Amino acid sequence: MIEVISKLQFKEFETGEFVDEKIRTFKECQKIIEDFPWEKERENIKISLTNPSITFEKPKGIYLKLSTSFSQKFILNYYTEKEGLYSKSLNNYIDSIFYIEQFFKESTFNKIEFRKENTWLKEIKEHFESQDFIYKVTNIKTWRYLIKTSLIHLSLTIFICLMPIFIKNRQLEFYDYLVFGLVCFLVGGGLNIILFLNHYFYTKNKILILSKGNNIFWFGNIDNPIKFNKIDILNFTTISYKNRRSPISEFALLKIEMNNGEILKIPSILLDNYSWERKLFNCKKIEKAKFPFVKN
Repeated sequence: MIEVISKLQFKEFETGEFVDEKIRTFKECQKIIEDFPWEKERENIKISLTNPSITFEKPKGIYLKLSTSFSQKFILNYYTEKEGLYSKSLNNYIDSIFYIEQFFKESTFNKIEFRKENTWLKEIKEHFESQDFIYKVTNIKTWRYLIKTSLIHLSLTIFICLMPIFIKNRQLEFYDYLVFGLVCFLVGGGLNIILFLNHYFYTKNKILILSKGNNIFWFGNIDNPIKFNKIDILNFTTISYKNRRSPISEFALLKIEMNNGEILKIPSILLDNYSWERKLFNCKKIEKAKFPFVKN
């Protein structure tokens, strides 16, 4: 009988977050199924493909996942990118052993008792595949951030700045152009460029490793990030202008204050503000409507 990768997922974990991932024998997997705190993890959960579970993984992305389900039941999900998603409801986790043993023994899994799920327009693979939760600035990420935060405002500013060229019978002095251009820069895309460059140069050599379920996280220089613990967080502050009328509403800055007084500054080019709140859900949150400029 072959060995497969097995990994655990708990109720506070986010999509793609697993722990204790290693190659195990079938007997070892039986043991972790029996030892898993199913009833404790079942409390106050919302049923989805990311739930308290044990996932078994073969090469080439072949998965079998035992999870909690509705009404004290369990569910086995079989998934490959080629075949799609299949499921089978179980009354207890003991009933899963037969199918898991088959997964270990057989090169082709027998899905005759499983129901094919409709997964059209749904992202399924991310619920089975392990993610690393490493965040750093890349070329693609930089361009996406620029487009998301500034494209509309920069385009509008360029258009306004070019308008005087097309105005007939109007003689403008150099001073008129200067004032007009300065106003356009400040109220339009200029502020976006200032913040974009500020966030980019602050984070271009930094790395963040942060997930929802793990209290340990790392932040700092990409070659030597510093280890932190969420338990030591006094509070975190999100700084942004949420008013959609503001040209810089898509920019945000996260400040994490540790119990020892250290402040960690994480601009939204590295990780968006919606993810901050999800990953730091157990920490005290403060919101401030301020210019999200990073000071070194």
